[in-house]
Parts: sequence; structure tokens; C-alpha cells
Amino acid sequence: EVEATPVTPAQIDEIVGLAPDGSRRRLVLFDGQCRLCFGAIWYVIERDSGDKFRFAPVQSPLGLKVRELNGVEEGLDTMILLKDGRAHILSDAAVEIAKELDGMSQVLQIVGSVPIPLRDWGYKFIAEHRFNIFGTARTAQRNDASINARLVDTWEPEIPKIFETPS
Repeated sequence: EVEATPVTPAQIDEIVGLAPDGSRRRLVLFDGQCRLCFGAIWYVIERDSGDKFRFAPVQSPLGLKVRELNGVEEGLDTMILLKDGRAHILSDAAVEIAKELDGMSQVLQIVGSVPIPLRDWGYKFIAEHRFNIFGTARTAQRNDASINARLVDTWEPEIPKIFETPS
């Protein structure tokens, strides 16, 4: 098990930094084993002309500390958005991220009109089935410069010895 790095909210702000417009950047925590999550991160980066987002796997030392500081339960299967000192989870995280992206106003009008319990049900359904549908990935497998440039912490799952290649 990974031990969480001792980090304060002020240190998190320092790690994430400021956007070019002077505002505090947002931190998105995602499942470091989830191929769908990597796709979502890439999608955000492509539409983040304001350079407002930074990313870390939720399993990373920083991710564990942010989760702890914000009282997000460990078993909750969700992307977490830390924005202005507040943690957004489930569909709220997705909607808040979309508000910051280029060209998302029509999507927000549609998604925003869906009641939150129904949005969260859909989010949880996809989260529960994402590995069966999209498979798994590891940060090291995603050698994508645009993602790597915005990662503020990393994490790799342990590979069982039966899967290691002989030296």
C-alpha cells in the first residue's frame, strides 16, 4: 500500500500552480489503471486552451492525500476535481470540468438539465463497467507528452511476478 505524502492545502496549490491568467489551476484525480480515464484526460487537455488543469492518479501519494483532506471515501469510484479548495466528485466533477473547456456550452445545457441523482447513476454505471468495456492502462503505457507535461504526481500498479519478463 502507498503511504500518502504529508501535504497541506497550500502545498497542493503550490504543486498545481497558477494558470497563465493568474487563477489557481484545477487538479483532476483519475484512476491510474483506467483506459477510459486516460481518454478523458486527453479530451480535457485538447480543450483546455487556458492551461487550467493538472492531473494525478488518485492512487498516487498526492491523490491519496487530496482524497483524505477532502473526506472522499476510499472505495468511491470517481474522478475527483479539486477546484478552489473544494472537491467535486461523480457527475459534478465532470460538469465542473466541462464548464472550463472550449466549446462545451451545448453539452452543458443538455447535461445540466439532467437531475443530479440520474446523472450520478449514469456516472456510477459507467465507472462500474469501464474496465470490461475499455480495458486497463498504466501511466507508463501512456507515453503521451501532452499528458506527461501536466501530470503532477505518478503511480504505477504493482505487476504480479507471474507477469514480469525474465531478465
